[in-house]
Amino acid sequence: MTLYTPQQARRSLFHTIRFRAISQVATVFSYIVLVRGMQEHAFGIYNLFYSFIPVITTLASFGLEQTLRRFQPEYLRTEKPLASAWLVRFVVGARFASSVLMIAIILLAWNLIAKHFDLIGYRADFAIFGVLIILFLQSTILQLSLASHMMHQYSVGSVAAMSVGKLLAYVAITVFGTLTLRAAILADIAAYGLGYILLSIALRRLRNNAPRAAAFHLEASERKRLTRYAVFNHFNDASSLLVYGQTDNFFIGAILSPVAVAAYAFYGKLTEMINNLIPQKLFDNVIQPMFFAVPAAESRSAARSGGRACGGDGFLFA
Repeated sequence: MTLYTPQQARRSLFHTIRFRAISQVATVFSYIVLVRGMQEHAFGIYNLFYSFIPVITTLASFGLEQTLRRFQPEYLRTEKPLASAWLVRFVVGARFASSVLMIAIILLAWNLIAKHFDLIGYRADFAIFGVLIILFLQSTILQLSLASHMMHQYSVGSVAAMSVGKLLAYVAITVFGTLTLRAAILADIAAYGLGYILLSIALRRLRNNAPRAAAFHLEASERKRLTRYAVFNHFNDASSLLVYGQTDNFFIGAILSPVAVAAYAFYGKLTEMINNLIPQKLFDNVIQPMFFAVPAAESRSAARSGGRACGGDGFLFA
């Protein structure tokens, strides 16, 4: 398949650099507006809410994202568009169900959880934030799918649109009103909603150009292969929960206060933005589809030849 070519990889790298630069600049200004516009306590609660995202992502991951990341490039390379579309639909549906379930469990146990982090009285705000969590996780899946299609102008471009949308919303709220916790959450929901719409439009165009089947199901052996891979990666994701920097916010919130969380989260965000400039982080969504699309029979020879592109038809940067 001509999808994973050196030319396409270079094009994706260019789109990634361009849109990531826009996203980083918008994020820096957004954080400046947030820090100056929100009260310290509200900013701490805001970051505590965002710390629930990696918890929900890992505990209810079931290896879904990693399975999509691993197998969709393989299906596209071997010209199995129906299998690729089936996998995307399944991961989207399963992730939506698991996210809703986890958010419902947290809301039901809110009084038990909130008393440890000074979150009593913020249950309604977190319920609204649950919409943001779902949009964030669903958008991530669509970004991974578009990256597998090497359509980084949409996958990374949507991230830039979200970042710019947040910045504009924060500025508008600050100028015409007060940047409260709920206002910031609603602004983020609007920005993620915009990004999700852009991603959905791009994927819809792909579906319109793809062959359709009334009912498609993977063979039992293939489903078993996917399930085995997903189970192993679920435990891998769950074991990495304490490694996330955002998880530290829970310990700081429990031991100190949301104000301390606000200060720690600000510097943590600066560190994260710097780390995102590392080439490994910057180009991971370009490298990984190319990597997983390499046929197993050619992987050893490709490694020996110094990173030959898929199909052996030239070097990535030749």
